[in-house]
Amino acid sequence: MSLAQDVTNASDLIELFEARRLASTGEAHKIRAACGLSLADIAAAIGRTPATVSRWEHAQTVPYGAAARRYGRLLAELREHLNGTHQATGPHTDVDPAGNRVEVKAPPVVATGHES
Repeated sequence: MSLAQDVTNASDLIELFEARRLASTGEAHKIRAACGLSLADIAAAIGRTPATVSRWEHAQTVPYGAAARRYGRLLAELREHLNGTHQATGPHTDVDPAGNRVEVKAPPVVATGHES
């Protein structure tokens, strides 16, 4: 697959670059592990198999396409959570496994009764 098929605008290119950089440097694995997420968790979130995510994390294959862009966005957001810099901004758009842009809303906050 050529890069031209992977991107349609500058934002896509940045997301693809970030996914590939994080995967090739081992940072993707570190972020996932620090968040306590499994390969299956990440794979389900981006529409790929755990084996594919594992190959990306071990630099056996290169992330590509819409799933790679979702992977890059997810890793960036997880890193923000780890660094304490994530700010809820309300609905945002994402790309579903079929490549369609969809609005994603933050899940509702549910009181657990454990708040101080």
